[in-house]
Amino acid sequence: MSSDDNGVRTHDYSRTSDHVTESTKNVATDIRESSSNAKELIHTLVRTGAFEEIARAILETAIAIRGTANEVNEIVKDLKERGTIKDTGSAVGDNKRKRKLKRQ
Repeated sequence: MSSDDNGVRTHDYSRTSDHVTESTKNVATDIRESSSNAKELIHTLVRTGAFEEIARAILETAIAIRGTANEVNEIVKDLKERGTIKDTGSAVGDNKRKRKLKRQ
């Protein structure tokens, strides 16, 4: 900042303007470089078959999860049919009632 003869402060924006221009150019350069690097990475992943490998791994994981869910479902059905779930629920309820009575 500087002052003129009338005591009015003025600001020289030419440096700020130059700084903004330089910063903008640097950002643009960084964007171009990042874009180029990303493009090279994608080409490498396609060329090496990495995408196919990732897709295969996801598919195998999904199949394993489905298998586990089916097993859990079968176990729950079996427990339900044998009355185990109902019996366990009744036992838990009985225990809660007993504890409540002891507190009173």
